Amino acid sequence: MVSCLTLLGSTHLRLDQAGGLARTLCGLAMAEADVHSGVFAREAAAATCAHCLDVSRSGSASAVVGDLRQGTRALITRLLDQLNAEDATGLSAILGGRLLESITAQRLQRLHQLFPAWCASVDELIMDEGNAVLRYRVACLDACGLLGGAEVSGKAQCVIFRSANHRLVDAFPIVDDFAFWSSAAMPRTAGCAHCADIPDSSEGPRP
Repeated sequence: MVSCLTLLGSTHLRLDQAGGLARTLCGLAMAEADVHSGVFAREAAAATCAHCLDVSRSGSASAVVGDLRQGTRALITRLLDQLNAEDATGLSAILGGRLLESITAQRLQRLHQLFPAWCASVDELIMDEGNAVLRYRVACLDACGLLGGAEVSGKAQCVIFRSANHRLVDAFPIVDDFAFWSSAAMPRTAGCAHCADIPDSSEGPRP
């Protein structure tokens, strides 16, 4: 459900109109009959919604249209592609809520510093309304020996996503050996010069 306060507090950019609903670049939807003159900006420069502006600047509006049609599966696929590429551009078109706040460019950078060539591939994706269980495998290098070896191949992981308003808004890790979805601390190898160059964090090895 769209929050009235959210609509009244920001001026949005229009994505499209379908089935009697007007949709914004940030993922909100409202009855076309209820749209008043102050909801949508006539030009991008007049918009005040930060998420609409982020999508507009990243040039990912066409991808948002596809995501609205394909749903959660497309969002998860796009998220993994960006994690694999260490690319934080336009994440607000995929994420919302706690996930948008926690998955930052710095967090992605740290993941790839600790585990160079980190690459996830989907094993299984099970979805119901508002939730998705993702089982995936990761291959990477273990630069600091945190996982017990120089190279990791096909390490099975599992996370549950919650979605809302066409965004992934929360993640509940089941198997999270890389401590990416959770705040669980991961031990640091004292004798590793590579790890010594990476700033410490009170919340473990999160990027």
